[in-house]
Amino acid sequence: MNRVMNAFGISGYGFSLGVVKRYYRFLIPYFRPYWKGYVGLFAIMGANVCMTLFVAGFLKNITEAALQHDLQTVWRMIALGAMLFGAAGVMGFCNTYLSTSIMNQVKRDVTADLFDRLLHLPVSSMVSFHSGDAVSRLTNDVGTATGGGGTNLINILYLPVMAASSFLYLFHLNHQLSIICVSFGPVALISVLLFSKYMRTNGKAMQKQLGIIYSLINESLVGHMVIRSFVLEHIFSKKYRKVNNAFVSLELRGAILRGGFFLCSQFVGATAFLLSLGLGAADVARGTMSVGSLLAFTSLLQHLVSPFTGMAHQVGGLQRSLAAAERIWEVFDVPRECEGGRLARDERVIPSVFGTSR
Repeated sequence: MNRVMNAFGISGYGFSLGVVKRYYRFLIPYFRPYWKGYVGLFAIMGANVCMTLFVAGFLKNITEAALQHDLQTVWRMIALGAMLFGAAGVMGFCNTYLSTSIMNQVKRDVTADLFDRLLHLPVSSMVSFHSGDAVSRLTNDVGTATGGGGTNLINILYLPVMAASSFLYLFHLNHQLSIICVSFGPVALISVLLFSKYMRTNGKAMQKQLGIIYSLINESLVGHMVIRSFVLEHIFSKKYRKVNNAFVSLELRGAILRGGFFLCSQFVGATAFLLSLGLGAADVARGTMSVGSLLAFTSLLQHLVSPFTGMAHQVGGLQRSLAAAERIWEVFDVPRECEGGRLARDERVIPSVFGTSR
């Protein structure tokens, strides 16, 4: 991957495999107790791939049966379609339940370990973590950091599998048209690499700014009597507006970056769809492609191109998780202090941080 980035001249755009490896090594001990749930999620992922291909075949067959006035086949396909969509609904429910259940438990475990580490930090180190900033790391940062191990992780694995399966099916329908359409994928991939650095940097700045906001709120509430006694309300209100305005500016910058991602994704997807539709319609007119095949091709095309464009969204989510994880590591990287005041290596530290096992 790093060689590919160097080939494009964009190796410095924020997608560090070392950071990604450390991130998943950090989370693996928390995933392990819930491995059965992950097995279920991966099984659902495989079933979704098969279901997508079945739906494409369903559209092809029912269209060709309708053009041939074969009502018996049409009704049989409608019954089959009802079962397919019913099964898809059940899988969607199971996927939502499993992913939500696993990530809530992982978030609970990470929060417990982070809270324990904060309690055992040396006093000299704890000074650098204001109470409000610590609350931000325990709540907002943990929630964002663990997000990369749930639906985000599944989609990062699912999208390439879906793209490969779709390409094989589309190649069977029209090999020339499928090769033309898949060539749009690298364009979307390049846009992912170009935007990733800025999204990660902005995400880290947003997490840090949230910590500043939480610190100011906590200090203001704890020192409410002092603020009222010295008539400092205006000063603190002005300071609060200032830090909030800074956070809004970062949010707006993030919106611009996400909008750029979306624009590139939409352009690539729309161009591929219009090109395939036009060339496919020409093949139908020449009699080299059936109407049913064209319908199946266009319906499945989004699963060929969208994995490349969808990776933009998934990588953006992973970058936000990495930015939040780095703030958590800042706490875990500080050696904990024993009851007697001596610094000691924690027996329960994260493997990626200290190289030991839990």
